[in-house]
Amino acid sequence: SIFIAEGDPISIDLQVATSRPVNAMGGTVAYTPNILSADAVTRTGSIIDLWSEDPIIADAEGEIHWSGGIVEQAVSEKQQLGKVFTIEMHGAHAGKATLTMKDGQLLSGDGIGTNVFSGASTLTIYVRAPGTPSPDINKDGELSLADINQLYLKTFGSFDPSYDLDQDQDLGWGDVVTLVTLMRSEPSGGK
Repeated sequence: SIFIAEGDPISIDLQVATSRPVNAMGGTVAYTPNILSADAVTRTGSIIDLWSEDPIIADAEGEIHWSGGIVEQAVSEKQQLGKVFTIEMHGAHAGKATLTMKDGQLLSGDGIGTNVFSGASTLTIYVRAPGTPSPDINKDGELSLADINQLYLKTFGSFDPSYDLDQDQDLGWGDVVTLVTLMRSEPSGGK
């Protein structure tokens, strides 16, 4: 998970990992458009050396379409992990967003282009309003029961604005409920 405030920039590398040599790949990166906004895609350091479709940002839909190939045979035989491109984004509005690959293709260099794509990880990005504390109370990169427990224990101490998730100038059950609600919520915007 990533935790940012509205307006904060983030860079996300799209990585490919495969146990078989591939020579073509493509797909669509999907993200929650009303929470995140894609600003640019950079191909510096990409394992792809021939782009059949340059990365195209469709920000209103929350998608980045792309496809390309690896021409140099030595690279496709040895490369099993590599960066495809970097997405430059920023938090547009407060909420919970996801970023994932859909319609992914990793075409094997087996002579018939067998698709060896087996799935993708989903990245969760929490965007908060400017000036509000991060909901990642224990700073471990995840929202979990450990955060709820630590926040609950803080409600018995003196006021600390870094735990005032509901911004009411008090530490109490409202902050715990805010955290639980955020953990249980679906990504905003339906993507």
